[in-house]
Amino acid sequence: MPHPRSLLPLARLLTLTWAVAALVAMPAHGATLDCNGQALQPGQCYFSHGIVHYPDRVSGGALEGTVVGSADVHTRFECRASNDSRRQVLIGLDTSTSYDAATGNARSKYPGLQMEIPATSSTIGGHLHQTFLARRFGASAGACLSGELDHSIDIVRHGSIAAGTQTFGYNPNPVFVSAPGATSAAYFPTHSSLNVEYIEVVMPSCGMVTSNIGLPDIDLGKMPSAGDVAGATVADLVVFCANATAFTYRLDVEHGVYVVKEIGLLANAAGGATAAAGIGVQVEQKVPGQSQFSPLRFGHLYTEASPESVTRIPLRASYFRLSSQASGGQVAAAMVVTLNYY
Repeated sequence: MPHPRSLLPLARLLTLTWAVAALVAMPAHGATLDCNGQALQPGQCYFSHGIVHYPDRVSGGALEGTVVGSADVHTRFECRASNDSRRQVLIGLDTSTSYDAATGNARSKYPGLQMEIPATSSTIGGHLHQTFLARRFGASAGACLSGELDHSIDIVRHGSIAAGTQTFGYNPNPVFVSAPGATSAAYFPTHSSLNVEYIEVVMPSCGMVTSNIGLPDIDLGKMPSAGDVAGATVADLVVFCANATAFTYRLDVEHGVYVVKEIGLLANAAGGATAAAGIGVQVEQKVPGQSQFSPLRFGHLYTEASPESVTRIPLRASYFRLSSQASGGQVAAAMVVTLNYY
């Protein structure tokens, strides 16, 4: 049998080989690293299949500064995380060339529409006017990481706009960028083939039909006490729209004649010796999605977010006894309806 001490040199050799392998696996700070065939610096990414999907149609009647749709960004990435304890990489779009200083957003090819640049502390490479998309972390400092990224960016209405159909996208097109962190002076623009698509801007129009609500003649004895109601009559406020994404409406008291505006209570506007005394009119409505009538709040802005081509808003008016001292006669009241649509 060989002498047992003949194994010691081999053991030392194996230990030395292991130490060399460990040293080779740790690249020097700032060196490139092969990540699926891409030689990348810390914080650098390679992007592929980058595309943005835009809506086919948006409303040109949206209010200034409101969101009219979203742009959906998709890309695949191969990245190298920062070579420090954060193990991170920041991913975004360099929208600095399309930056609009007046709004803080990015201009698009369609006048009157812009892409939102959210206010965030995670600027890419410490540079402003870039659209931050995501932060990703590696398993270790300087590690390779890969995956797919989906992110939505709001499209915002700003300035004069006209109906029409034309290509739509950033103006000019941005590029994908990456960086190790917000305080780094270095960032990497590594992709520049984002697409444009056609978009149609339509201008909404709405109108409405209001009608007089004729309350029936009733005997005052049907309302013996203050707070009693009688003669309830229903009529619809009809709103018809084309290409509108939403509308708002507000009912106000004509000439400010009301008793309690929070519960839709109107004073009697009829004058002269024939006017009833101690009697008012209460107005209720049935808002979309409700099965019961509720008192109307004068001056309150009601919103219909998904209007049909014809939307009916039921209103109900009733006599309301205001006090124990009342007498019969004529009763009249009026409201003003304000409609906004976009």
